[in-house]
Amino acid sequence: MTAANSPGALAGLTAGDLVVQYGEVDAAAVAAHGFGEMARVTANHEDKMLSVWVKRRSGEGEAEEVVELFLVPKSWAGGGLIGCEFEPCVQR
Repeated sequence: MTAANSPGALAGLTAGDLVVQYGEVDAAAVAAHGFGEMARVTANHEDKMLSVWVKRRSGEGEAEEVVELFLVPKSWAGGGLIGCEFEPCVQR
């Protein structure tokens, strides 16, 4: 889930995105070390641009595409620095 008007929403993160690269952290690092790696990268990039690569479908039945988003983690009206929750998933 991505909160409206959050840094994550402004970057273009949407429900269903599969994060394949989060700054210098790839999916294998998250699988091995957990979401703490993503939290560390987020904190280190507060008020700085962070490149995030996601895999998503543009529509039902459409092929997946990999898209680069530019996220700037920062304080905002909601909680945290990005305004979204990440969930573990099975690689599709």
